[in-house]
Amino acid sequence: MVNYQLLRNDFSANTEKFKEFYRYRKSVFYYCGIILIVVFLAVNFLSYDDETIDSQEQNYAEHPRNIVAEQESGQKLPFTTTPSPPLIPYKYEELPACDLSTDSPKPLHNAEAIANEFFKCASMILLRFAMNPQGMLFNWPYTIYVCDEEDLSSRIPLISFDNGQKQYWAVLPTCQEKTTLVTLGASENTKSEEDIKKLLKDLETFGTDPFHGKNNAYGKFNQVALSTDDHEISMVDSNDKFSDKNFVATVDQREFFNVTVGTYKIDMLWITPNAGNFEYEKYLNKDGEFEKMGVKVCQINIEITKNDADKWFKLINPLVQEKRFIFMRPMATEGGELIRTYLLNVADPECVRKYLQ
Repeated sequence: MVNYQLLRNDFSANTEKFKEFYRYRKSVFYYCGIILIVVFLAVNFLSYDDETIDSQEQNYAEHPRNIVAEQESGQKLPFTTTPSPPLIPYKYEELPACDLSTDSPKPLHNAEAIANEFFKCASMILLRFAMNPQGMLFNWPYTIYVCDEEDLSSRIPLISFDNGQKQYWAVLPTCQEKTTLVTLGASENTKSEEDIKKLLKDLETFGTDPFHGKNNAYGKFNQVALSTDDHEISMVDSNDKFSDKNFVATVDQREFFNVTVGTYKIDMLWITPNAGNFEYEKYLNKDGEFEKMGVKVCQINIEITKNDADKWFKLINPLVQEKRFIFMRPMATEGGELIRTYLLNVADPECVRKYLQ
């Protein structure tokens, strides 16, 4: 008689052994598969970096920079990106009066498309510095400039106002309306300001400088530095490398914009290290101090030191998420002591209608 119990027990034992062998074999295949995938991704990543470097070197050859500054490491920094498109002779007197309440029926540029294209480029580049403020600022001129060369961004008619020591950038208005320029930390070299005045007849100017008491390029000028309070602070004149520290008078930053400037729209804001302790990272982002005050800013030229990495990081990361300002024309001075960038507001309707439509 057949012992079915014995057969069942043997079959059960064999089945358990088979299952154990199958699990072992499956785990081996599983880990081998993971290793192969990791190796494949690593090889592709390295080849992508090589292609990117080759592409950037090719772009440097095709689009030579106007001025190249040497850094301490010997690596070259781009002073400007590709040349701006040819400019039509600008005649402010022939422009129509501004109507910033409605969009132009025939806009010159599509601001939303510009923002989408630009941040598709910028977000991928800046992703590598997501947890590295120092790395972001140090590599800023090497990397983000490529987004200037995107199709729509490259068509923005940026004009360079070069005073021989530094460059300021601006998009000129497409209609007639009072334009406000505010400079925080103005210098004695005012060629850039004078050149803008020649083009814009309705230009209102405000300036500050803690080291000089008078500047004829500005309609309203104050010998102060911006700060979080009205107490004196110790500063070094960034325009004079031989200067010693000085105690300078200050004005509360919120009071300066609310009372001294007192306008709801700043067309051009120029910020230099001589501005003082201006907390630009708290003012320029969405829901920041400017927005709480009801102040909009259309264009910014900002110059910061290499010690401002944390502040710069706090400004740029939200801007990438908000898609409000695109940042163009990055450059650095010799030794990488100062980094400059131009920012253009592509989200505010009034700014877009005045400068891009």
